[in-house]
Amino acid sequence: MPAAFCPVCDGLVTVRGKTNLGKRANCRNCAAQLVVVGLDPLELDLADKSREEEEEEEEDDDGSDG
Repeated sequence: MPAAFCPVCDGLVTVRGKTNLGKRANCRNCAAQLVVVGLDPLELDLADKSREEEEEEEEDDDGSDG
C-alpha cells in the first residue's frame, strides 16, 4: 500500500485501495482528514484546507478593492 507522511503530525499514513488525486485518508495518529494531492511521490494535505483557502480568497475579493 502506498504511504506518505501526515502534514499535521508527521505520522505515516497508508492509503488503501486505488490511489488517485483527491482520494481521502485519515491519519491514525492525530485523526486528521487528509486528501491525496500528489502521486509521485505520494503527498497528502488537509482535506479541509482547500475549502478554507477558497473561502479566504472569496473574502479577500469581496472587500479588497479599496
